[in-house]
Amino acid sequence: MENIIPGLDYQHNEEDSDNDIFENYISPSEMIGNCRSKREFVLKKETKLKAASKMHKVMDNKNKKEVTMIWHERICKREEEFKDLIKEGEHVRKLKHPCIFQFYEIIIGHEIYETAFIYESHCCVLSKLLKLEKKESKVFFTNDVIKHVMQNLFSALDYLHKKSIIHRDIQPENLIFTSSGVLKVWNFKNAQNMEQRMRELKSNEFRYHPIELILKDKTYNTSVDIWSAACVFAHMLLKKPIFPDFGREIVLQDIFRILGFPKKDYWKEFYSYPELTYLLDFKVHEYNCLDLHLKKYSTKIITSNCLDLLHLCFLYNPEHRNTAEECLMHPYF
Repeated sequence: MENIIPGLDYQHNEEDSDNDIFENYISPSEMIGNCRSKREFVLKKETKLKAASKMHKVMDNKNKKEVTMIWHERICKREEEFKDLIKEGEHVRKLKHPCIFQFYEIIIGHEIYETAFIYESHCCVLSKLLKLEKKESKVFFTNDVIKHVMQNLFSALDYLHKKSIIHRDIQPENLIFTSSGVLKVWNFKNAQNMEQRMRELKSNEFRYHPIELILKDKTYNTSVDIWSAACVFAHMLLKKPIFPDFGREIVLQDIFRILGFPKKDYWKEFYSYPELTYLLDFKVHEYNCLDLHLKKYSTKIITSNCLDLLHLCFLYNPEHRNTAEECLMHPYF
């Protein structure tokens, strides 16, 4: 297949269903009994991730093809974490979409708690491309490429959301390119079925979270992924996170500084948050400055359709935020 993103393959010398999907459970012993050993794979290249996992390009000796191995070396020390990991493997096995990173199987190391996931072959993660120097990244982040990436991302989210699945951790490190330039969503450890009780979110990457996630609201829905996708969108346009600082409070401050403080007649639920007294300190930020911010700091030509789509994804009220399907139908594409 022809590479959709020119120069993407140059990064490496080597080539690189149902609504109950998060309800079914297979016991670890039953699952592990069918696993292959890591000795059947030969390491080609390693990528370090922020999470306690390692991404490897490996050769599958049995099937004679290159695949991706995600080695969960440190997160499986406790039995409960191990069970969660095995359960995640069974869930992602059922996800079939061109923009979802295709899961193949679980393998084990020398001990039962040394576990890895095997996926289709990959080229690189989006977070790595975003860290390239501006001169190097020009070939990747043209307006056409950004549009292609966002179309892939919204397509994956549309598929997940129609299955009542919230990813809950859309960020550049969880978005991966194949060698043909297709962007795919992976890492479903925080994924949640909307029909189940909300589990604890094990992610501190607040820069890509909407206010309702940052404030630990228990009633959020699929719209949290739309906000996160907008953060990725803006990151590519700016070549840096739109809300660049780490830490819960300072990210909230960045959000209010750029998007303005929420008006009560627009999002009354916000004024019921227990932390409202503290949040009112940010009411000094009255105006939405998104357009000015992007035009000032981006080297791209920001079209009116591009700005409109970002505004629709960055709406404070989750009920008013665009759905993934609506995003795909937007004139920007």
